[in-house]
Amino acid sequence: MPGKGRRKKGRGRNGTGWVREVRPGYWRGEIRLGTGPDGKPIRKSATGRSQEEVENKLREYQQAFNLGVPVDADKLTVEDHLQEWLRTKKPPNLRPTTYAQYEWRVKYIQPLLGKIRLKDLDYRTINGFYERLQEQGLSPRTIADVAALLRSALKDAVAKGLILGNPTDISIRPRAPKKEARFLTEAELEVVLKAARGEFLEDLFVLAVHTGMRASELLGLTWANVDLEGRKLAVRQAAHEINGRMVLGDVKTEASRRVITLPTQAVEALKRQRKRQLELQLAAGPKWRNEYNLVFTNRLGDILIRTNITKRDLRRVLNKAAVLNAARRLGVDEAETLRLNALTLPARPLHAGDVILLSDGRQVTLEKQDLLEDVGLHTFRHTHAAMLIAAGVDILAVSRRLGHENVRITLDLYGHLMPGQDERAAQAMERIVTALGG
Repeated sequence: MPGKGRRKKGRGRNGTGWVREVRPGYWRGEIRLGTGPDGKPIRKSATGRSQEEVENKLREYQQAFNLGVPVDADKLTVEDHLQEWLRTKKPPNLRPTTYAQYEWRVKYIQPLLGKIRLKDLDYRTINGFYERLQEQGLSPRTIADVAALLRSALKDAVAKGLILGNPTDISIRPRAPKKEARFLTEAELEVVLKAARGEFLEDLFVLAVHTGMRASELLGLTWANVDLEGRKLAVRQAAHEINGRMVLGDVKTEASRRVITLPTQAVEALKRQRKRQLELQLAAGPKWRNEYNLVFTNRLGDILIRTNITKRDLRRVLNKAAVLNAARRLGVDEAETLRLNALTLPARPLHAGDVILLSDGRQVTLEKQDLLEDVGLHTFRHTHAAMLIAAGVDILAVSRRLGHENVRITLDLYGHLMPGQDERAAQAMERIVTALGG
């Protein structure tokens, strides 16, 4: 720092400033720290009874600024801290999809808590915030996700010394009810695959159920990673949906990088898909894209959008499955009933009470038992796991095939599908001890 009554040269540069004695026993100084979002310089001033005291204060300001800690922590709002915290989470620090989820959750926090000073935020205010989210009709899952983000952001504030404690530690902790993974029964799977025949993405659904791949992995699969002769495929990348746009990126975890052995049905599905894609390419001519050599694309070779698949392609398959179920229940020709209704199926999901035409000429209403509810793209992955477990495949092999980081994740998701394990363990111990003469 400069001496008494002097200004440091280059005041316009970051880290420069001045210190001087403005009257006997009273010192004042100023330092430039950087440039704010509005383009104006950020300056901090300090006063004290000695030059050393003022210089120490300015040095602390500089150190705090360099560490990313706001120098006006007392005035810092929840919104200020959330935005700074989000900035540190931007890719590549987080996967793009995870960062997009964080941004989405912050949007629920800012309108209700954003203007509150960070140091004034307490557990009562946070409890009231959760109640407001409930009043807005948010699902328990969404509220739990928002609460988890708020807890993590405030933990960061504690670590930086912005607040003394994390108020979410003593507030209500919203928890989403644990929901068991939805998987298709053998009968449901049979009718879904039948309904998918002839659909544009028929072979995507077939591959999904035979490999247990995540939807993002299926959409990011390239022909370079498919070995039809060796009956294997390698998972090396994934296609992520971010704000309605698909982006190719990394897989979820390191364990997601894996090689999957393909059953005959999956190999045949990939062969059909390769033939279909060549036909699409010929039809599109110079409009054909597919610069990434993806296995599954739209009709012009672009990356498929996951939301569109769920709301259009999969929904149509599930609607057709409902028609097939009704025809089966009423004992009429399934194929003919499906043909009669295929062109009039709505874009929305079918509901109990909707009218369909049977092959014998009758008009009937669908019943709830005809519908396949809570089925998404991830359901095929769950179904793959459930059927392997039901067939007695070792849980570690199932875990590796799914690309889980450890077998505990697999057990948490699918352990309930392994009934009788405790009884078998007791029987095994009895055999062992008996053999030992105990």
